[in-house]
Amino acid sequence: GNYAPIESAGAGSRHVVSFARALAGRAAIAVATRLSRTLTGGLAPPIGDIWGETRVFLPEPLTAISRWTCVVSGHSVEVAHDSAAAGLRVSDVLRHLPVALLVRAD
Repeated sequence: GNYAPIESAGAGSRHVVSFARALAGRAAIAVATRLSRTLTGGLAPPIGDIWGETRVFLPEPLTAISRWTCVVSGHSVEVAHDSAAAGLRVSDVLRHLPVALLVRAD
């Protein structure tokens, strides 16, 4: 399938890496933490609210999908739409684990 790097923004943006793969109407998004020790000071896992308002922005063909489910943790996340672009809050995506593999939930 096609590979699309995903841009991020926010205070924690240098600590997250993500990309999307899509083929024949199916899609997956991988999100992972990088340089987590500098993000957390090594005292806590890089999950949940530590990400603040950091977001990953969906590439254009995936903006129509409104809900994603993580196949690793089982939780779902909603796409957040603002004036700039459709994206996912990293604090929601990495709520339970420092990595996520998202697939379409709707």
